[in-house]
Amino acid sequence: MVFEAANADEAINTIEAGIPIDLVLTDIRMPGSMNGFGLAKWISGNKPAISIILASGEATQTDAANELCDHIPFFKKPYDLKAIVAGIHATLDNDQSS
Repeated sequence: MVFEAANADEAINTIEAGIPIDLVLTDIRMPGSMNGFGLAKWISGNKPAISIILASGEATQTDAANELCDHIPFFKKPYDLKAIVAGIHATLDNDQSS
């Protein structure tokens, strides 16, 4: 099942509602009280079992993601649908084998 959130606050509310979530795919830039880096940090600190994938279309964000989140998969936009699906499967498979 897929859930959509307009911002990090909605994503956190969904996560805290107890709905089983395996992975969060988030853009780095988004409206609300925190960006994708903040959401990733919140998830890592509060719900570490949830996998995270970051995405951005901005070159400067790509560099920041590579430096700050070396353990979190990152996709630069526009991304190929097959590549993002493969990335989701690889992330989930990797997390299940850990």
